[in-house]
Amino acid sequence: MGARAMTMLARLRHDESGTAAVLVATALPPLLGFAALCIDFGYLYLAERQLQNLADDAATAAVNAGFDEGAEAAMLTALEDSHLEDVSVFAFEEGEYRRDPEIAWHERFDADSLDRNAAHVVLQQEVPLFLGSLLTEGTTTLVTAEATATRRDMAGFRLGSRLVAPDGMLANALLSGLAGTDLGLTQDNVNALTQVPVPLLDFAQAVNARLEEPAGTLGGAMEQPVPLFALVEAMADASPDPQVAELLRDIASQLGGDTVIPAQLIELGALGMTDINDGRSGGSVDAFALLRSLLQAARGEDYDIALGANVAGLASVTVRLAGGTSEETSPWLTLDAAGDVTLRTAQTRLLVQARTKSLAGLPVALEIPLYTELAAAEARISDIVCGAGDGSDGVIVEATPSVGTLALARPDTSDFGDFSSPVWLEPAVLLNAPLAKVRGFSEISLGGVTPKEIHFSPEEIAQPVTKTVGTTDAVQTAASSLVRDVDLSLQVAGIGLGSSTYTTLVGNALGTLAPSLDTLMNQLTGLLGVKLGAADVTVDRLRCGIPTLVG
Repeated sequence: MGARAMTMLARLRHDESGTAAVLVATALPPLLGFAALCIDFGYLYLAERQLQNLADDAATAAVNAGFDEGAEAAMLTALEDSHLEDVSVFAFEEGEYRRDPEIAWHERFDADSLDRNAAHVVLQQEVPLFLGSLLTEGTTTLVTAEATATRRDMAGFRLGSRLVAPDGMLANALLSGLAGTDLGLTQDNVNALTQVPVPLLDFAQAVNARLEEPAGTLGGAMEQPVPLFALVEAMADASPDPQVAELLRDIASQLGGDTVIPAQLIELGALGMTDINDGRSGGSVDAFALLRSLLQAARGEDYDIALGANVAGLASVTVRLAGGTSEETSPWLTLDAAGDVTLRTAQTRLLVQARTKSLAGLPVALEIPLYTELAAAEARISDIVCGAGDGSDGVIVEATPSVGTLALARPDTSDFGDFSSPVWLEPAVLLNAPLAKVRGFSEISLGGVTPKEIHFSPEEIAQPVTKTVGTTDAVQTAASSLVRDVDLSLQVAGIGLGSSTYTTLVGNALGTLAPSLDTLMNQLTGLLGVKLGAADVTVDRLRCGIPTLVG
């Protein structure tokens, strides 16, 4: 090879012109593939966001329509209105979403629960590939999106008599008897207690503040044993009326610190799962009813109270009261979703021993025992309707009144507080003179009532209005009914005789006293939160939930 050839080879070896073209040609295929993937990934990201937004809208539409056949239809309508193509429903479930911090967030939706407050939607969409199809076998790929939305419509309701015009002396005697000390309540005090509502969440928050180790939730605070005086002080803290707050603190100071009871006469439902009080949620209860319930819980199930003489024609009144519970206990007041809680008044045995003043023609005063035994009244929210716009909005409560026995008789009080067995009744000695006794017996049964539905409109809830479901029996004149049918018998020196002047005089006296006895019985049962042959139901809170995305 000549020198000239060698020079050309050396020159070519060091010549770098055209290198860029070679590199570009080598890198072009992967660059084009990467660009294709970027375009397709960008399109897929956009498709995923659109599908996720659609899943959110579909889940929200489902819970907004309610938890019945309309939920799935609303979800499908949301899909149609979106005009997204090739979208299919992979899964749609209704269930319960539990806002419980102790449950992992991905386990809070329970499709098997019968308490439906949430919907879970899984959507799929076939998304076309563009340049990326050159690198894959297919021309489309599957995109998936899921969403869970929840809505909880809530209502607060209570079961029990609503006091309209309580007798101040009788109310003071009852609360003082329960407290074990004379509280010295005036008529004005009692009126104020019945008229001032105590906000439930404020009360729970005040209870929590008094615990040595505050609970993590308001509901947890209501489950802790708390001294009775501290619970009444918590009522004072929660009272919106300064005068009632001062009165409650005075009552608390008289109760001592030995009695400790659970605060859970109130079930806060879903609101109890948080420690937040927004000042707007939750219901309320009048201070008298809450105070009475706390004192009763502290007193126990069977006790006697001397009420003194504040009834026309009577010299003294003594009350023996036993309050039992049903097999499945429920709180006295609740704030929760439809069907979650059944409220039951306590089974009640009430023996009123009334002694008359001296009566003309009779050698001694009469002793009149009036015995009442009531089974538990029941109430449950069967439906909460929001946004229907057809007049059905509001709350529907299914209620059954108290049924049982009313008697003018002498009950066997040896096992008065044992509700597992009936109380034996026998004729009572109404007049016990040295040589003559007049016995009487009369009994009325209240019963045969099936549950009835009561509708509370939003306007009635705002007031709030109390509605009554009752038996067909004449329960407001129970004593008069007993007296009208009483069977009287005379015994002289141990020998039973027929009708006589004594029995006539006793019968007339009972007839004269019957209206006063009716007033006494109605006032007493009202103060105790029960009602003869009736159930008073009050819905005082309705909150229509806003659909919320939770997953």
